[in-house]
Parts: sequence; C-alpha cells; structure tokens
Amino acid sequence: MLYFLLVAIILSPTFLNTWKVWAQSTMITIQVGESPQSMEYNSSNGKIYVSNSDSGDVSVMDSGSNKVIHTIDAGDSPQFLKYNLSNGNIYVTNENSDNVSLITTNETNSTALNFVLNKLMIVLFLIFIFLFVMWKSSKYSHFVHSQVLP
Repeated sequence: MLYFLLVAIILSPTFLNTWKVWAQSTMITIQVGESPQSMEYNSSNGKIYVSNSDSGDVSVMDSGSNKVIHTIDAGDSPQFLKYNLSNGNIYVTNENSDNVSLITTNETNSTALNFVLNKLMIVLFLIFIFLFVMWKSSKYSHFVHSQVLP
C-alpha cells in the first residue's frame, strides 16, 4: 500500500509541475498588415512572407529577429503564398483581382557567402603562419650553424 502511494505521488502532475511549465510559455506579437491570411518561409533567404488581405500587401519578416523588414504591394486581397524551391520565388494569389503576383527573391545568399569567405580567411591565415614559421626556422637555423662551438 505504501509503495502504491509513493508511485502515485511521484507520477502526479502536481508533483512534477508539468502543467505549469506548458502554461508559462512566452508569446510575442508581430505587427504586420491588415488581416493576415497566409505565411510562407523562404529557405533560400531565411525570410517569412505574410499575405495581408485588407491592406493588399505582403509583409517580409526576418526569421532571425522576427521583425518586419519590408512591405511589398501585392494586389487586391492577397490570400495564399507559395514558395518555389527551384527558383526561390514567392507566388501570391490575389482574390479580388483574379491574378497571381510574383515576388522575386533572387538575392545573394550572404550567409553562404560569409561562410565561404570565413573559410578562405582561415586557410590564408594558416598558410601565412606556415610560411612565417618556415621563414623564421630557416633564418635561425643559419644562425645556429654559423656559431663556432668550443
């Protein structure tokens, strides 16, 4: 009986406080245009696109900072967004104007470029260190060999 009571206390949600952990999560609100309808993530540039039906535009958010960085006019009542993986473009359906808007996102991927440049700088630094060490060792090796030992 004591064993059953001990197991019940250990497994109870009150003892583990799991209910409170889930209830205390943080939520932030990001202001976009009027009547947001749809969201789409662009993996090629790390931006999130939000269609705003009543304001007729698309909000562009930086996924790292969760801030709106740009607003693009889209058409009359933009509804759904679709990211095209092959070309990186975003397509927006406009309900009241019966057309589709195209948002081109062909920009240089600065993250990949920075990665390559950082690796190149590391390699160049290592080459410099190697050459410096070789130069110093050849300079001092001449000095050691020129000394007359008693």
